[in-house]
Amino acid sequence: MRTTLTLLLSIFFIISCTDLEEEVLDEALNTDLIEGEGYEEGLLAAVYSSNDDLYTHYGYNFGLQEFSTDEAMIPTRVTDWDDNGTYRDLHLFTWTPFHSIVNRTWNSLNQGIARSTQALATLSGSGSPLRDQYMAEARAMGAMFMHNMLDLYGVVLYRDPETLNFNEAPIILRGQAAVDLVITEFEASLGDLPSRNDGGLGQGRMTVEAASGLLARVYLNKAVYENVYASTFNFTGEDMQEVINLTTNVINSGAHTLETADYFSMFDVGNENHPEHVFVVDQRTETKIGDNRFAVVTYSRGQRPTPRTRPFNGACTTPGFLDTWEGNTDDPRYYKQEFLQDGSVTRLPSPDFETGDFFRFNRGFQEGQQYGPVLDDTGSDFKRDENDPSLLVIEPLTNFRDDNLVIFTRTFESIFTTQAAGVRVFKYEFDPANGSATQGGVDIPLLRYADIYLMRAEAKLRTGDNAGALADVNTVREARGASLLNTLDLEAMYNERGYELYWEQVRRPDMIRFSTYDAPRFFKEASAVTYRLFPIPQSAIDANRALEQNDGY
Repeated sequence: MRTTLTLLLSIFFIISCTDLEEEVLDEALNTDLIEGEGYEEGLLAAVYSSNDDLYTHYGYNFGLQEFSTDEAMIPTRVTDWDDNGTYRDLHLFTWTPFHSIVNRTWNSLNQGIARSTQALATLSGSGSPLRDQYMAEARAMGAMFMHNMLDLYGVVLYRDPETLNFNEAPIILRGQAAVDLVITEFEASLGDLPSRNDGGLGQGRMTVEAASGLLARVYLNKAVYENVYASTFNFTGEDMQEVINLTTNVINSGAHTLETADYFSMFDVGNENHPEHVFVVDQRTETKIGDNRFAVVTYSRGQRPTPRTRPFNGACTTPGFLDTWEGNTDDPRYYKQEFLQDGSVTRLPSPDFETGDFFRFNRGFQEGQQYGPVLDDTGSDFKRDENDPSLLVIEPLTNFRDDNLVIFTRTFESIFTTQAAGVRVFKYEFDPANGSATQGGVDIPLLRYADIYLMRAEAKLRTGDNAGALADVNTVREARGASLLNTLDLEAMYNERGYELYWEQVRRPDMIRFSTYDAPRFFKEASAVTYRLFPIPQSAIDANRALEQNDGY
């Protein structure tokens, strides 16, 4: 059936070849748009646009899934990053139903669900030969948003696209009923989604491999979602076999391959169409450049990738997460050296910003005294060698605020701390596009092929196939150039997921599933099981009295 697209959206996108490009249209044109040629692509692209900010900005899903864990935190740095306690609350588990990131993420997920539902309702009346594929993409995207909402808030709000009426209250689902709906929606999409092998689709589009992998993630956490406050979780053989079947289908498809040369290349500028990316937020098209905040949020203000940019000096990791790397710091995923950081390098070739060649800092975990280019006396360019202007002068870096040396320390005494406290995580490469600190074209992976292997390994391990699990983990480690493991248990499996997937928005569900989330850690006290879910925003409850607040709030 076909319904009129209401003021749910004011921004639509149209497809050019295989890329989705933004075109702003007046709301009054919505009816004309859905009647005109190519309206299907506009609806679908609006669904994908819901990924923007939600999965690319540290103040949305990343904030909830990472800053509440041992992988990432933002301490208050003297007068910087106080933000009314926003980021301290996430680390200390002192958030409330009024917390800004809790609210923003809830609203963005609901927007994504609404756009997906509206697209399904409208596309059902399409005469396009690709109608079924478009509907499958919209359905799978809606399932992804609903899964994310279930994971964070323990609830799914659902409207049937066949009887869609946004003036009526949604159906409220929790527990098994919510899990069943998400699974049903993903499964309903699989038959009409194309394979990556079919070509023609960028990695920001939903494929059968992407939907299968995301569905495997639901089954892997199914025991948690059905009884989130339980003291132990019952990971059934049936659920784990579903994980194995789904991930095996992706592996056997041959649609993706593991990166074997450079782990960090998957997070570089120019990572478009990387063969390990199963599903990403496509951050670069001809008409837009996306968000660069996962890079800019962690660099010290003294670490300038270009003379025109000044990073935010916020996020770091915690000593507890670094401790999990003990004995594994020679793993290429831990650190990548672009130049020595011992003071012996004093000159480096000057980058050519006009051609996109820019200064590259080391990658991975950055600890101790930091070195790099510094501004010259004019403040508009890097300092250059007096005898050879083609060489940048490399010096010990100092803080922007106090001129003290930038020495990243593993531990610190209080969540109210200094400018340089905390080991930094340079996983996502800084992109100097447009000279903006906050914009960049690095695609943000939401599902990588390595996670397909690691999910299968965990499911095998939980069903007693230790040899099969070890083989899958070692397949990933071998691709990375890491030493192979001889044995594998749940602790090693948990650590391996951290080595591979740190800062990729999966740590919180991993910690809950492996029963480490409630434990005390670096300034955080032991927490009640009710903090495994975030509160439903008070504004949402005020708007829908049928919504009940989560326990403990």
